[in-house]
Amino acid sequence: MVKTKQKNIRIFEIDNSDDRACSDFLIKNAPLLKDYLIFFTIVPSEFLTTICADLGLDYFISNNRFFTQKPQASLEQDKESKAPLSIVSRAIRSGEEIQGNGDLIICGNVHNGARIYARGNLMIFGRCEGRVECEGEYLILKSITSNQVIFSGQIFSSAMLERINQNPNSSKLIVRNGEFITIKEIE
Repeated sequence: MVKTKQKNIRIFEIDNSDDRACSDFLIKNAPLLKDYLIFFTIVPSEFLTTICADLGLDYFISNNRFFTQKPQASLEQDKESKAPLSIVSRAIRSGEEIQGNGDLIICGNVHNGARIYARGNLMIFGRCEGRVECEGEYLILKSITSNQVIFSGQIFSSAMLERINQNPNSSKLIVRNGEFITIKEIE
């Protein structure tokens, strides 16, 4: 069964040029900030990342990486309780959110304003204009006009999206290999 719901992301931008002032702000406002994604204007020091981890705050830094503060036990449970494959054979409309706890296959188009999230592998065989998030080992896309793709914690750059769209008639297999992401055309 695929659960769907619409969500909005809220970001709190913080100038972290002064570590002490920033840490005081984070500690003082932690209950409020738990509902926000923190965007640091510069790469945070180890001191600030430790404070975020201690406070359970999710943050984003300018090297295109997303950090979430899930407890390690929760991560191990997620791996063990992977759900079976889910297949959606229709268009995903704007404002709709599809969440798959395991592998997820989308056979229709994903419209602008829609969000697709898969804990496992994700395969989209239609045109994709919406936001895509995949935590699995691979991602398969045919073409994507959105600039909102997160695969294994990395946000795709414009160059990566251009590479995916070079041949819109064939699907591409996207795999993470250590720090590198490989994009291969599938025939």
